[in-house]
Amino acid sequence: EGGPEGGITVLAMEMSTTSTDEICVEVYSKQGTHVGSEDNASGWTMLGAATLTGQGAGTGTRILPGSLDPVHIAPGERRAFYVTMPEPLIRYTQPLRGEATGDVFASND
Repeated sequence: EGGPEGGITVLAMEMSTTSTDEICVEVYSKQGTHVGSEDNASGWTMLGAATLTGQGAGTGTRILPGSLDPVHIAPGERRAFYVTMPEPLIRYTQPLRGEATGDVFASND
């Protein structure tokens, strides 16, 4: 199920939540970074919504393949992702390695 040659295709992702109960999540994406679009819903496309069981603060909660529309990211392209929930149960963390907005998270270079 990949995309065109080169780049990567996002089929699933992992998030962190404080909940160990059933939770609902929605995932959105847009080309480019999130900068300037934090308060502008029109630039974001919904990739999917899922109901899943939260794994708690110490373990990642997977949003499984099939829950989201696949998104291909071509080499050199930047793409933002926004995960939200109806209740404030997302667990945010501070950067561990000095990451900053706009840094590449993963690369095969």
